[in-house]
Amino acid sequence: MIGSTSYAQAILVDQKEAGLQRQLVQASGPGQREELWREQMVLLLRRWKREPEELGKAGKSVDWKLAVAAAMKARSGVTNRWLAENLHMGSLHEVSRKISAWVKAPDVKLSRKLQ
Repeated sequence: MIGSTSYAQAILVDQKEAGLQRQLVQASGPGQREELWREQMVLLLRRWKREPEELGKAGKSVDWKLAVAAAMKARSGVTNRWLAENLHMGSLHEVSRKISAWVKAPDVKLSRKLQ
């Protein structure tokens, strides 16, 4: 592969995410989908250089949580309940409202980082 190490790492992450998308389509039960959502969440958090352990400590509406939630919603059809519980974002209704607001007016810099 020609390119920098960071470029090669980005390509590997993209390939892993594409594989997760295929698995989500083929997932048969809720337990299997939730495990794939968790893997996708960890991959997106890594793009932010964040760890899952930080989710409970950070505020419910911090920018990187909103970006991750919106990206997951767009890519995998994850439920608001799952996002609320696993990203520690409050009630599922708040998650829905926050993601809708993000989609209407996303932070361009944060959106690019997740693509």
